[in-house]
Amino acid sequence: MIIILIILMIGILVTLMRVEISSKKQIENDERIIERLDMLINDLRKSNK
Repeated sequence: MIIILIILMIGILVTLMRVEISSKKQIENDERIIERLDMLINDLRKSNK
């Protein structure tokens, strides 16, 4: 019984770590997209002056 609980806890921890890693990657991708959009907006503002 205790062994089953330990295996379940390890499985849950591994799953949580995977979710955290994938969400960090998604956040980094979002930050890159925002930086690119910022650069594009700044370029458009400069060209419109």
